[in-house]
Amino acid sequence: MSTLLGINHFWPTTETRNNHRSASAIIARYHNIKQLSHPNLCHVFDVSQSHSVGFMYSVSSHYPTSLASFLASLPNTRLEDFDLATRFALQLTHALNHLAKNNVYHLILSLKNILIDENAIKLSNYHLNYITDGGCLGNVSIGYPEMLAPEVMCVGDPTVLKYVEKADVWTLGLILVDILLGLNHRFPANTPLSDVLSTDYKWLDTLQQDLASINTPDFLIEFIQLCLTPSLISRPTFETLLNHPLFSNIPQPLPLSLNSSSITLQDQYNLHKLTNPTFIEVHLQKHGVTSIPSIERLPLYVSVTSTQANFDSDGPNTTGIYRDEIHTYILTLFDPTEINIPSFTSTFKGFSEPWSVYIKSLPTSSKTKAKPRKPLTLKEKNAVYQCYRLLTLKQLIAEYPLSKTELLREAAIDIPPLLRAETWSCLLSIDPNAPTPEYDLLDKSLPTQSDHQLSLDIPRCHQYNTLLSSPDSHAAQTRILKAWIQTESPLKNVYWQGLDALLAPFLALNYPNEGRAYVCFKAFVGKYFDGLFREDNSGALGKCLKRIEYLVAMHDPLVASHLYNLGISPDMYAIPWVMTMFAQVLQLDRIYHLWDTLLQAPPTFPPFLVVSLLIQLRESLLQKDFSACLLQLSELPPIDIESLIFTATETWRQTPPSIYTLTPQTPLIPQISLPDLTSIIKNSLIIDCRDADSFSNHHIQGSISYSSALLEIIKHKSKAATAVVCIYSEVPTTADEAASAFELVVQGGISHVCILASDFSRMPSAVSMCCCGAVPQCTTDLLRELGLH
Repeated sequence: MSTLLGINHFWPTTETRNNHRSASAIIARYHNIKQLSHPNLCHVFDVSQSHSVGFMYSVSSHYPTSLASFLASLPNTRLEDFDLATRFALQLTHALNHLAKNNVYHLILSLKNILIDENAIKLSNYHLNYITDGGCLGNVSIGYPEMLAPEVMCVGDPTVLKYVEKADVWTLGLILVDILLGLNHRFPANTPLSDVLSTDYKWLDTLQQDLASINTPDFLIEFIQLCLTPSLISRPTFETLLNHPLFSNIPQPLPLSLNSSSITLQDQYNLHKLTNPTFIEVHLQKHGVTSIPSIERLPLYVSVTSTQANFDSDGPNTTGIYRDEIHTYILTLFDPTEINIPSFTSTFKGFSEPWSVYIKSLPTSSKTKAKPRKPLTLKEKNAVYQCYRLLTLKQLIAEYPLSKTELLREAAIDIPPLLRAETWSCLLSIDPNAPTPEYDLLDKSLPTQSDHQLSLDIPRCHQYNTLLSSPDSHAAQTRILKAWIQTESPLKNVYWQGLDALLAPFLALNYPNEGRAYVCFKAFVGKYFDGLFREDNSGALGKCLKRIEYLVAMHDPLVASHLYNLGISPDMYAIPWVMTMFAQVLQLDRIYHLWDTLLQAPPTFPPFLVVSLLIQLRESLLQKDFSACLLQLSELPPIDIESLIFTATETWRQTPPSIYTLTPQTPLIPQISLPDLTSIIKNSLIIDCRDADSFSNHHIQGSISYSSALLEIIKHKSKAATAVVCIYSEVPTTADEAASAFELVVQGGISHVCILASDFSRMPSAVSMCCCGAVPQCTTDLLRELGLH
């Protein structure tokens, strides 16, 4: 199975009216209309720029037969079947009306870009005028002289007209004249270009008689005359023309009906581009499309006395501005019923399993033996696998919210890039297909105190991305952030630098659906940034940074003690990471992979990403001094995202919840709750840091009365422990009070150290107590077990 694609290529202009990047603006404008769908329109699959050569190209569905070639094959080059001509007129009117309703105007309509598929009209190239802003952004056709409306001839730039749509109405009339009277009726072969550009329209004086002479139905003649009304004000719109009696006995075309869970042609194209991003560029270069300097793309001159024959020649003294050059490509289609699904194993089970259940499933001899999953890039480059994943996730998204549990299970495996926007929406408990009145009804033009800061931040945000660097995208970012400021002001939330970076991934994925980007962004901030965007966020931010310090000490004491000894605290490096969830330091493709996992995680998960990053950088950090460490943490080297995600999820799953939920009190060392200790006590090493008398009176059975002489023994035994719990009578609030625990972490480099302050008279029955007198029998037993006594 295959389908035919048509490829237009053109070069973006070097300067624009507002001095914006042309390529970015073109791609943003394409996204505004990429969802246009109609039975009589050729669907536009893609508009992109070649990174190696610089030209731009658009890809759309294509059909070998154009209306021009169809008429050329008929006797006298005209259509004698008036019923078919009427159906063509209806289909063209419907297609052009659909475009006009979406503020898209063809303006380069001709017999060449009206394609025929089994007596059905397929209108092509309708997007070129819109995406290039009338030729301002890109060097594309601006119209065929013999098809231009008189007002366009006079004004030159049709975009300044009040009734732009009516220029296409005129051209529709001309097309019907050519269909019925032949290709050479208005302009015989070799007509001078000056006559073509003339607005005398002598042939219009005898048009009614000419049409009547071939027995054209009266309603069809009247319809054509209405289209060719010279007065712009009196000329009807397409909406009015659809109600003309000419169409009263013709069934109206049914709208396109697409199964939301099926693989569409757009999906097929996206799958090919996902696995081979440059296949269109390579195809064009094979057909001679190469880099041409801007100066050489300009015509030497345009002669108004040239004949049409010379105008279409390839001579150096004429311009190709009125010609459409189409390259075709045969796209092989995947058959979803015949694909062999490749095997990609995944050990990640998501975040739904409680910690207490997970920790009991771990081997007692090891904290973790899991392996990172296969790199996502391998999966994303496998078109067959992505086709399978598309089918799976599309069905679940169509059934959301009933399918929420199953969707979470599938998202834990991986999220297909082509459905990332919809899947993220579901993960944030938002129906991706629901309307967004809360955004649509807001007045985004109201001034705010943050307007000046927005104007500075947004133009700097992810400007390497073609879409986000466009003026249309900048305007959309501004509207969404102003809407957020409006709705969050009553909650005392304000705009902080970094919010623009947080918004960028949602806008890039959902553009131009600003409503969905807004509700997803708002839900994301509400879930993971509680209190961080308050006007006074010192409390929430300080608590988050302290939690990071504890978690680093628990999972990598060497890094934690090194940074602690250097005087480097999380507030000196982690604030941009915390406030933007790494969106300011990673590029979008890395952010997508990172947030695929993040959006499935609970709000307590983000600090573990910071811990994971420091663990990944540990070898380098341990060799650096104060300045070098800060420099590396501010200018990150390339990060292994898969390793980052794996380590973060594993450390989260191994960490007792009380470690990151209890209010921080002791420097560097986290606290554990008694219920959490009860869950892991059989696999934990208990270090009693109280005085000898308290220990001899009562202590947890198997615990060790701490002394510095036992440091190496404790270090050896801790390797097989889930946690090393230091027992205190009261919570130590200073480093001196927690000296024993500090010694374990800073000098011993022992991981998973935490503190428990408890009243031993209230110990639960699950915790076995011991009273072995002044001689610490439990410690003696430990030494004997290790062969050291």
